[in-house]
Amino acid sequence: MARGADNRNVGFVINLDMPLVFGSKSEEVEVDMYLHRTGRTGRFADVGVALNLLSRPEEKLFIEKLEKHYKSKIPELKDLKQLNELLAEAKEQNSIKRKNNQESA
Repeated sequence: MARGADNRNVGFVINLDMPLVFGSKSEEVEVDMYLHRTGRTGRFADVGVALNLLSRPEEKLFIEKLEKHYKSKIPELKDLKQLNELLAEAKEQNSIKRKNNQESA
């Protein structure tokens, strides 16, 4: 699904692993592929949520590199309640945008 899927209704993406630069001697996150994967959640000006599942402590360095590269904060989720809140907030923001678009049309 990282390539080729172009669905307007993708609001939630789960990264089971971080995209790494192929053939690099040290593991390095592929920032453009990460954007390609997670950008599916924000297609057509929608708001979405991307969840990164990290299995090794050193993968936190990947998140730090992404934050620095994109000048953006990627929050660490403490529990599923926080994830549910993010999903509800994204759904609400998209609903408001669609309502405003309908009213202005």
